[in-house]
Amino acid sequence: MQKAKVIHIVPDIAAEVLSPSETPARIHRKLAQYFTAGVKEVWLINPADLTAEIWTGPNLPAPALSGQDSLTSALLPGFTMPLPDLFPEPESPVILGFCPIRVGVQLCFSTFEIWS
Repeated sequence: MQKAKVIHIVPDIAAEVLSPSETPARIHRKLAQYFTAGVKEVWLINPADLTAEIWTGPNLPAPALSGQDSLTSALLPGFTMPLPDLFPEPESPVILGFCPIRVGVQLCFSTFEIWS
């Protein structure tokens, strides 16, 4: 492994799944790190209140998505995901070690935690 090469890839989109223990300061620090690294868009996914925010820079996001809103991105033409499809049904079992979110595209997920 010492001779292994590291390939540094910066995703266009990073999806941050917020855990109940996240603090606003920590979230803003992560956002700054993403945008400094060259990420073009960050999706903040909040399973606690079933919302998502789309950040395109370190300042203010677009209004939060909730209810029947759909997650879309100019970086993924034609992609749309209704928020109800993003979050599992409350009665769905949560399997330890898996993120409780269904996403059909490859994105950078930086937090995988289990909520109950």
